[in-house]
Amino acid sequence: EMTADDVARVEAAAAEMRAYGEERIAASRAEPGDDLVTRLLEAEVDGRRLDHDDVIAMITGFVFAGAETTRRQLTAAVQVLADHPDDWERLANEPNLLPVAVDEILRYQPIVPGLSRRAEEPFDRGDLAVGEGGRVLLTFTTANRDPERFDDPDRFVVDRADAHAHLTFGWGPHLCVGAGLARMELVEGLRALTTRFEAPQVEAAGPTTGLGAPDWLQVRFTARR
Repeated sequence: EMTADDVARVEAAAAEMRAYGEERIAASRAEPGDDLVTRLLEAEVDGRRLDHDDVIAMITGFVFAGAETTRRQLTAAVQVLADHPDDWERLANEPNLLPVAVDEILRYQPIVPGLSRRAEEPFDRGDLAVGEGGRVLLTFTTANRDPERFDDPDRFVVDRADAHAHLTFGWGPHLCVGAGLARMELVEGLRALTTRFEAPQVEAAGPTTGLGAPDWLQVRFTARR
């Protein structure tokens, strides 16, 4: 349960994040360039540009997703592979398998368990009926372990051929804009770790708050000789 001090820290951090967004917007308005913020300011959807608050929200989302989620997903990856030391060694010997392994980790233990969406029009499927404006919670963890889509879905398979079909990054028009970068960061992070160290041993893990990975992970690594 959050205390008054926790709320104060969150509000202060949110104010700092908004101030950063305001600075970036002001800089791009003063000197437009080939940068992300300028493109957000110039983007149009059906002839309408993004509102100021929409641009602030996008900048905040990019900063958050580009740091916190990738960090936690790498934590989850180390945790999963610590439980599968043979797969850790296989990745060290077969680095070309890393992209497939990353997708399997994203399927098996996504750190974002799901997202809420609002229906822009009525939607019916089977016993589910959602009216216009209704909200639904999409759970990636459930979809990623659908036995009708994945064989033996509760088992981690480091070379699973169809692991890329996971929904952790969303799908279609809602596909995470940073999916390619996140995959590359995770591949390179695991490449560095598996190359330098033997399979790790997890000694302790912190609580999981908000996202599906521990706040911290105490790991013992042994350097390769």
